[in-house]
Amino acid sequence: MGRMITVREKIESVSEEFKSHIISPAKVQAYRLHCPSQGGIFSCTIVFTDAGISILGDITPERNGSCTARAYGKNWFARAKSPQYLAEKFLTERFVPQYAAAELRCEDSWMREQIRDDHSIDDARKKQIFQELEDHANSVEDGSLEPVALINGLSDLGFECDEGVPGWDYCPREVGILAAIQQAFARLYAEMDHG
Repeated sequence: MGRMITVREKIESVSEEFKSHIISPAKVQAYRLHCPSQGGIFSCTIVFTDAGISILGDITPERNGSCTARAYGKNWFARAKSPQYLAEKFLTERFVPQYAAAELRCEDSWMREQIRDDHSIDDARKKQIFQELEDHANSVEDGSLEPVALINGLSDLGFECDEGVPGWDYCPREVGILAAIQQAFARLYAEMDHG
């Protein structure tokens, strides 16, 4: 493993790259989605640039108050989109405990199917494994089992999580907020006078 680069070294490296750059005005359009009677509370600003779309403010999907989709513009955002498609463009997948628990409990999951189809495992052990999957689901739901511990627990039961930890997906709360913002923008933008 190599030496870690310092902040100073990174600044110097990037500064060297910027020596041939210039500053020029960017095409920017911004729209504020808000309720006039509430001022700036529970609002968001949607910024369209030639580089992409950023959503900033109190009501945004990401916890840090902003999210961005590169290489998309206003006309794209003003047309109907599925929540899943929007999530793929703006959000980052993460561990979603409720999805992990559901997958661990799902009778048709690859894990349960693998155990049911394995004739080298006796019925008592199968029952024990199914109970351990249920215990893992309960621990994920109550927050006492983190993703790494879940992968280790599943590995102890003989499962390899080559496709990643169960429950790795877009947070449903964030997808819902993003879809609501986009739908409101599309509706209000269509009502605007663009002349």
